Amino acid sequence: MSIYVSYYLKAAGSPHAPESFDDYLPFDPTAHPAEVTVVDRARSRLIVWSWDATIDRPVTYEDDGVLFVQGYGDTPAETLETRLLRAFRNGRPIEDSYGGFAALIHTDEEIFGYSSLTGMDPIFIFETPRFVAMSNRIALLASLGTLTVRRDALISLCGRTHLQDHGTAYEEITRLAPGGSLVVSDQGVKTTAGSLSRLVDSFDLETSVDYLTTAMAGFAFTLQQRRRPLAISLSGGKDSRAILALVDYAGQFDNEVTVQTIGHHYDPEVLAARE
Repeated sequence: MSIYVSYYLKAAGSPHAPESFDDYLPFDPTAHPAEVTVVDRARSRLIVWSWDATIDRPVTYEDDGVLFVQGYGDTPAETLETRLLRAFRNGRPIEDSYGGFAALIHTDEEIFGYSSLTGMDPIFIFETPRFVAMSNRIALLASLGTLTVRRDALISLCGRTHLQDHGTAYEEITRLAPGGSLVVSDQGVKTTAGSLSRLVDSFDLETSVDYLTTAMAGFAFTLQQRRRPLAISLSGGKDSRAILALVDYAGQFDNEVTVQTIGHHYDPEVLAARE
């Protein structure tokens, strides 16, 4: 999956950035070279590293802005980029009935961000008096300044419990909540929470079947656009079985598909995955 860092200058100058981000990437760039895209606007910069994963998407260049999307949400009727650009130009939240994605739109004066309700790699936000930076990897943000570990986060980690979904382990870094949107300008970053009402709306069987049919068609469309062989990691659970069923539904089982699982030979998940 692609990795990105995006920053906006609130004041003159630039954030203290390393000469190279190579030490902060999850893969050795020598052994696993990435395709790197750098986009500069009047007050912002976007850097994207892509390893050509199935759901990696190219940067979209428009007259009114540059769009970067990570994730999926295409349907046979329209692309995710079309939906996002329509929401951006209408000044409205994304019609998030399908897809898992995070997106940033860089204009000359502002940055707009969206995070789908169903979740994807999160948008982490690091704001200082001089700049606002965003990334899906905290390590890249850590290279831009000094971070302070949150006391309650450290207690949670030591107690082997989980942090809140919208929190991070650092005082200076926040996370855009699923379904939320953001605007970055010279006034700083402003976030807006998404509507969660559709999570508790009642629906009938016909509506649920229609939604699942649309979701399956969109997922199949995404797989059919792949540019490299599929590699599937299984655990043997319900999610893994659902993924296999969707790959079969998309007609994408061929000699190029590899399936693997990680663990000991006697591990219950490994045994289930083999089954």
